Amino acid sequence: MFNDDSNEALFHSVTLEEILWVLNSFKKDKYPGPNYWTMEIFIHFFDLMGQYLLDLVEKYQLSGQISGAINSTFLALILKKYDPSSFLDFSPISLCNII
Repeated sequence: MFNDDSNEALFHSVTLEEILWVLNSFKKDKYPGPNYWTMEIFIHFFDLMGQYLLDLVEKYQLSGQISGAINSTFLALILKKYDPSSFLDFSPISLCNII
């Protein structure tokens, strides 16, 4: 349940420590987007990328808009059977970025 304190916490400034905590909470060896970078890359190079990620989050908080590259979704077709003859022989899935 939300109260005034928890509501205010939603709007506080994000810190580098919070971003690093979030990165560490993701499963390892998973690809968060189309660039095939794993969470380990973000964590290992956090001293180089951290400020960029913080700037990105702050920009989102101020503008309310997420960059198109981050908010993209790729559609993929998965075969339902070996020898497809129509689009009904495929299942569409959406591959969404997490960052």
